[in-house]
Amino acid sequence: MLDQQAEPKAAGSQPSTASARSATKPRLGQIMLLIAAVAIGIVGIRNCDARMRAAQIDPGTLVNRFVVSSPMLMSLSAALLFAGLSPPRRRWSELGRRPGFTACWVTTLVTAIETVSRFSVQPDALTSLDKFIHSFDYGFFWPATAQVGFGVLIAWTTLALAGRWRSEASWIDRSGRVLGVVWILAFLADRFYWLMRLL
Repeated sequence: MLDQQAEPKAAGSQPSTASARSATKPRLGQIMLLIAAVAIGIVGIRNCDARMRAAQIDPGTLVNRFVVSSPMLMSLSAALLFAGLSPPRRRWSELGRRPGFTACWVTTLVTAIETVSRFSVQPDALTSLDKFIHSFDYGFFWPATAQVGFGVLIAWTTLALAGRWRSEASWIDRSGRVLGVVWILAFLADRFYWLMRLL
């Protein structure tokens, strides 16, 4: 998983100086996007923690620590995804080989699917902002956390086995790889929890 140089390009298709700078240094718009993601993540963490304590669920266990932090992980993953898509960006074929970017789009996709699934069985949650916010509780984040981690694990394994793993020395890809590792650890913690319950 070491940083690798981007694949050689044909003459005349070298990335511009501005594109090279944007890969290693976040721009103002991207910084603002990350700040908004952190704010949303903090609200999500507080809501999830409060709902867990109200249901007398211990937020201090290993699995639940990942669950409580998952709102922040989800919002940061989405922010990094959109930051990676902001111009100037690399070609789709190159983005698809970046493990950090892959972790972010897998996280965002699985989260979106889980959200649609939740509201399809609880349509009344869309009738007010308060109900909407409170619908993102422990019952949402626990299964979603494990499924995101499993999705990232499968996506990374596929990239590696297909020989398409092309990590990049950019802040977006490095940050995405860190998030991906945390998601996989969350999945493994969840599986370990269920294994201990079976023994």
